[in-house]
Amino acid sequence: YKGPRSLLKPAAFWKWGSLYSNKPRWQDDNLYNSPSVDAQRNTYVAANFSDLFIIRPDGSLRGSMYLGPLVSTPVLLGKSFYISDGGGFATSVDIETLTINWRKKYCESNPWDSWSVAAVEGALITGGNMDFRINGATHLYRLNTSDGEVVWKTPYPGMEYGAMPYNMMPAIADGRVVTANNSGYAFCHDLETGEILWATPPNEHFSSFTTATVVMGKNGLAANAWNTTQQAPHWNTNQGGAGKLDVYEVKTGVKKWETIYTDFDINVAPLFLPPDVAEGSSGWQVVVCLGSNPGPPFPGHIEGNPDGENVTGDCWKGLMLAHDAETGEEIWGWSPPPSRHFTFRGSDATDWYLPDSWTSVSSDSTGTIYGSFHDGVIYAVKGGELVSKFDMRSCANCAPGIAPGFMCTMNQHGLLIWRDAELEDEWAASGDTRAVGGKLPGGPIPDEVACGGPWDDGRLEWVDPFPFAGKEKTTAVDISDHDQWIAETERLHKETLAVDREWSEARKAERAEALTAGSGGGLVWVVIGGGAPGGR
Repeated sequence: YKGPRSLLKPAAFWKWGSLYSNKPRWQDDNLYNSPSVDAQRNTYVAANFSDLFIIRPDGSLRGSMYLGPLVSTPVLLGKSFYISDGGGFATSVDIETLTINWRKKYCESNPWDSWSVAAVEGALITGGNMDFRINGATHLYRLNTSDGEVVWKTPYPGMEYGAMPYNMMPAIADGRVVTANNSGYAFCHDLETGEILWATPPNEHFSSFTTATVVMGKNGLAANAWNTTQQAPHWNTNQGGAGKLDVYEVKTGVKKWETIYTDFDINVAPLFLPPDVAEGSSGWQVVVCLGSNPGPPFPGHIEGNPDGENVTGDCWKGLMLAHDAETGEEIWGWSPPPSRHFTFRGSDATDWYLPDSWTSVSSDSTGTIYGSFHDGVIYAVKGGELVSKFDMRSCANCAPGIAPGFMCTMNQHGLLIWRDAELEDEWAASGDTRAVGGKLPGGPIPDEVACGGPWDDGRLEWVDPFPFAGKEKTTAVDISDHDQWIAETERLHKETLAVDREWSEARKAERAEALTAGSGGGLVWVVIGGGAPGGR
């Protein structure tokens, strides 16, 4: 698909709010997940503690559902979408009616971060934990897309060192699944059995940290981004480790090349560009986005001490860099202006938002790459040249969603949408049945959109909370009876709690049965220091 050629004027901004309570966004309820876009360019979005919302191309609400806490980025497959949630449930939903196809408890919990599920016909891949934890995933699961039953599960290697996937984004291709943990330890699994076909050497990874991951291209290669072992953090380099990129053959696990970035961390997934859109070379390219993550905001920042305990920098550099995917040769590079903020733009001491230095980036069919830096600006870059940009005034964490003449992204306070009228007309005239017989959903593009956003004056980031973006209570339209949805989700919530308790009690009983009595003579207490009681 061809994405919008200009980002100067958004077509819509959907502000985040609670559908049920008619209150604005909860404090610290953050939009870390990526948007998913269907064939009609409706966008599916969710936050940590909210409903899942479906937004039309014009920014109006099409529908909503409560699907549990800590919902993953949804994946669309056929006429259904799939999610997993913090309670350890996976759910399949009909995208036309928003009726639940099935909902199954498959694990104890899921993490409090931005993970994704992946699906191909018959297989849903997701992470999960066999105990309760708020960070990372201990196991990888394959579920049936037809009924949610577990086909296999496998523990992640590296757990003995405390390493696990953060912001997990499994990739599926040619009967294989690739994932990586927060130390950059990457694995390739057999889709049918879960068997690990190959893994990167573990001894070079432990004690490092990244939220980046491994991705696959249609060229048969996998690119794994991670950080080397952390050194002492220094100013404007929070983690203190150097970023590294390893490229492997997916079928064999043989490493083709590697490179290290001594001046940058790497904390987001790489991107493959095919030869027909990769400018500057004749073959595939792999693009990485480099930059260190700032620290969190703390009230102490307002004391005027930029070298305080929690402040880690005030001038953060970024670099988007393209390599030849076969050789590792650098093809082009582009840098945004340094971000001159103590923390992520839009985050403050009363309302934390802690994404990564860059969002994951997405490319359209022309090779234009869309993504935002933690300066709060979203950029369109092609072949190392800036095409367009827009100042959102708040950073983001998601990979942008792209459809014909359409691009969307979520920042801290809502969903921004860009549309290109000429490209929409081109799509409508193409004969593509998804263009609804030449009539595009979404309505006309407005002349002006108020996008809101936090402070322009960085000094105020530490003083006042941003007034949370909210909107009036809106009921869903053009799907079915919204009151029925509310009743159904309330019933589902009660049922979920009951199943959750039963699951946890069963696991507790299993663990109790596994315990065995100890051996030996037991403890012997000896008084030291004299014969009087208490050792006096």
